[in-house]
Amino acid sequence: MHRLKIRQFECFLVYMKTGSVTGAAQELHTTQPNASKTLTQME
Repeated sequence: MHRLKIRQFECFLVYMKTGSVTGAAQELHTTQPNASKTLTQME
């Protein structure tokens, strides 16, 4: 069973709110590649 980390959940919520990985990255004060990696780790 894969456990969801808080940062992954937070990134997903912001991604859904903003509608883009770039927007989520900006809001989370990180880079777009880092936000993409965080979201990919949820799969």
